[in-house]
Amino acid sequence: MSKRVLVPIADGSEDIEAVCIIDVLLYENAGLLVGGKDRRSYVLRV
Repeated sequence: MSKRVLVPIADGSEDIEAVCIIDVLLYENAGLLVGGKDRRSYVLRV
């Protein structure tokens, strides 16, 4: 059973900060839910 992980991304964070965390979790076969908020709406990616 793989773990599910929520990765919140703050507005204004650098791309590399998110990519490094997501890459490590994908390597470990974790189920990811990546979420962030921009100025107008919420964004979720599965």
